[in-house]
Amino acid sequence: MPKDDDEAVNWYRKSAELGDIDGQLNLGFMYENGLGVPRDYLAALRWYRKAAAQGSALAEDSIGYFYGQGMGVTRDDGTAVAWFRKAAVQGMAGAQYNLGTMYENGLGVPEDRSQALAWYSEICRSGE
Repeated sequence: MPKDDDEAVNWYRKSAELGDIDGQLNLGFMYENGLGVPRDYLAALRWYRKAAAQGSALAEDSIGYFYGQGMGVTRDDGTAVAWFRKAAVQGMAGAQYNLGTMYENGLGVPEDRSQALAWYSEICRSGE
């Protein structure tokens, strides 16, 4: 089948509205990247928040990224750290890296190279 972003959005939306985490994540991704819908960071955040409320580490990391970059929200490194931490403690390597970077650079937390190293080391423990 040929790629059809509009049709993908249609199915992701149906799934997301039924509370499916993967549907919510995928719909958030489509809004974040303007695939099949106009790019809309607030809509992406809304769907990521729904998935995060169900415990999705990927959604939590994505929300942290939005706050760290100021995408659709005012940049807030402290809020980014909080979301990265939620995902990092679940073992998500990308979030562990992001949290380590925040500590390494003193963004949203006091600069702390030992904390940065600890979070970077977690990536190695998780095998990713």
